[in-house]
Amino acid sequence: MKPLKNVNAMRKLFFTSFICLMTFFATAQIKLLDLSVIPINENNSNVDSVKVLIQLKINNPALAQDINFLFGTQINQGDIKSGNASVINQGTEFMVSYDGRQETIQNHSIKIYCKMTLNEYNSWQHLTVYATSASGSNSNYLYINH
Repeated sequence: MKPLKNVNAMRKLFFTSFICLMTFFATAQIKLLDLSVIPINENNSNVDSVKVLIQLKINNPALAQDINFLFGTQINQGDIKSGNASVINQGTEFMVSYDGRQETIQNHSIKIYCKMTLNEYNSWQHLTVYATSASGSNSNYLYINH
């Protein structure tokens, strides 16, 4: 009788381990990190606008559908400017597309160029960035202060 109890216990342990592993892989999440915002000075005659480079890293671009950014007076608000950059799979490469410009995601690094009016640039206090998956779930949120 004892060997049969051990076999049943092993089956239960295997089944529980299998369920835990499946749950882990089914809940794979998008992780973002290393957010930075850099104003780019261009030699142009339009002094009413500023081009801003938003840079961050992503653990797995294949899971992301969109990168969302919110320039606001408060965290998680896009009351100054908001945008949505699409993540596009092109064969073995991933690209980020925003405002007619595509940038290749290299070494997990994302670059989004965003044009802002001078008033928008001077007014924002917080930038919030997060990714959205095809299933609608959100990544972690990154914040940076102006």
